Amino acid sequence: MNADQIAELLKPLETLFDYPKAILDEEQTRLFKNGAILDSSRIGLEYNCGEIYSMFDCANRLIALVKITENQSISTIQRF
Repeated sequence: MNADQIAELLKPLETLFDYPKAILDEEQTRLFKNGAILDSSRIGLEYNCGEIYSMFDCANRLIALVKITENQSISTIQRF
């Protein structure tokens, strides 16, 4: 297998997840990376308890899969 064939097989991580996309601004990205619990209403997500989102940082990189909790905060399922 040559380099071109290998490159064709490699897919960006975000293509594996079929969840709505949530993009954080610079401030929210900083807070999330420092372990703060984010409020879903502050990052423009509709309140749908239990809904899963692919969360992207301010540079449009997938950083986590998250879920909206009953109190409208964001619970991290998996960080990347």
